[in-house]
Amino acid sequence: MENSISNKAPHLICEWHPTKNSLTPDEISYSSNKEVWWLCSLGHEWQATPSNRYRGTGCPYCCGRKLSNEHNFAIKCPHLIKEWHPTKNGNLTPYDVHPRGKQMVWWQCKHGHEWQATTGNRYMGTGCPTCSGRKLSKENNLGIKIPVLCNEWHPTKNGSLTPYDVHPRANNKVWWQCRYGHEWVTSIVTRYKGTQCPYCSGRKSSAEYNLALKFPDLVGEWHSEKNAPLTPFDVTPGSKRKVWWKCQWNHEWEAVIYSRTKKHGCPKCNIRASKLEIRTYCELKSIFPDAKLKEKIYHKEIDIYLPIIGVGIEVNGWYWHKSEERKNADQKKQETLKKNNIHLIKLIDNRLEISHPNEIPYTNGEEHLPIIIRLLNYLKVNFNLSKYTQEQINNYLQLQKYYNDDEYKVIIRSLPGPLIENSIANNPILLKEWHYEKNNLEPTQVSYGSRTKVWWICKNGHEWESTPNSRTRPGGSGCPYCSGKLPTKDNNLAIKSPELAKQWHPLKNNELRPEMFLPRSNKKVWWLGECLHEWQASIDNRFNGTNCPICWNR
Repeated sequence: MENSISNKAPHLICEWHPTKNSLTPDEISYSSNKEVWWLCSLGHEWQATPSNRYRGTGCPYCCGRKLSNEHNFAIKCPHLIKEWHPTKNGNLTPYDVHPRGKQMVWWQCKHGHEWQATTGNRYMGTGCPTCSGRKLSKENNLGIKIPVLCNEWHPTKNGSLTPYDVHPRANNKVWWQCRYGHEWVTSIVTRYKGTQCPYCSGRKSSAEYNLALKFPDLVGEWHSEKNAPLTPFDVTPGSKRKVWWKCQWNHEWEAVIYSRTKKHGCPKCNIRASKLEIRTYCELKSIFPDAKLKEKIYHKEIDIYLPIIGVGIEVNGWYWHKSEERKNADQKKQETLKKNNIHLIKLIDNRLEISHPNEIPYTNGEEHLPIIIRLLNYLKVNFNLSKYTQEQINNYLQLQKYYNDDEYKVIIRSLPGPLIENSIANNPILLKEWHYEKNNLEPTQVSYGSRTKVWWICKNGHEWESTPNSRTRPGGSGCPYCSGKLPTKDNNLAIKSPELAKQWHPLKNNELRPEMFLPRSNKKVWWLGECLHEWQASIDNRFNGTNCPICWNR
């Protein structure tokens, strides 16, 4: 037989069972899926297909996949034989089970604790759940492990359940009551990890801590109708809940409560415009009284709109309009407006490509008056204006000075945000790291010299708060995580010194955790040693080797 084992896999012939097969290696294919008998050099017998043997499988006893005299739990884990339960496993012995078996058997430790576990789990190193604290016992319960929490165990709402009846890491939700009388429900393990009263810590509103009390100026903008029955007394200043607001000009919008406490105001009141846009608008308004600033027409925003003659005017600065994406958007806007009989004129930075007669170039840093004069000349030549409007333009061109300087100054003073040229949007480095999700503002709304904290996100995904001013001044700061000034998931006390992390006091540090600090931090925190002594010490002192001062002084 051409494809027989003898021809294709002669190395297997030596393990072909001499008596238990009705065929010979010459009579069966090397790729057959029929099970046959094999016999290894140590005398182990087993069944397997020629196909499996050809692919490399060997004796299951020799490789430990099957129980044998040489491979069983007693042989591989002799140190665990003494924990094999003497009575509860019947006739089963450690010699009868596989070291990595999934069979559940009974065990008994030297302290008399009894439990069930698979031989595989014991082989992998798991021990007595009671001794290791994984199981509730008279030595391992909340009342014994964290006695201070007994004072906050609710005296009536947990029925007959006591702190001595629950495991310190149990997921059961129970009632708690702090010394100020605040009541709340949370899991036992959450308290074990150090969380405190949500009212005292400001995570839930109370009579002593709520938005109305801490930020009374925001109460006037709370939208009572759309938020009903919710009131400013029902939420905390740090809440991430999105609610409705209404400004003094009756603009309505939704925003997260926390963002409002960070001075983020009405988005409609915030005009995002450059000096050239505002100056051009004010001067045109002296001639076209119905001129509009930042007007939306057919879902497209126009910098300046003159309804009486159907003209839109765009100010295309170099930075904002240089990308291909923006050029395509500008083209689509022009096409949409043209279809609706609105003529678009562009005042365009001469560093951009100028390709259309309706584009009036200007030089970066050029005085605004000559630009406005060129625009008025274009309007005068290309549009059928009324006699009165033509006279107004002629007078303006003869006078050669600003007509509406007073309104320009009023608008500039009243802007809630900076001019575009003074904003973060004009700083390419800061713009790349602006956190669009966590900031309820656009980069155009914040000055690069602002001392108000905002959110940033670096290319590695690290998020942090800092002022724009701290980032733009000489020697300005970058990402504190990348520079090693703040802890990361790979660089913190818990990672760098897990032994110290075990001594972190579970209660007295409130919400603070080892993962929140660098090993060299000078923050003074509470520690709980293996000796059960409690003391305060800075993290860097502990990292440098200092231990319990009480034990040291003995």
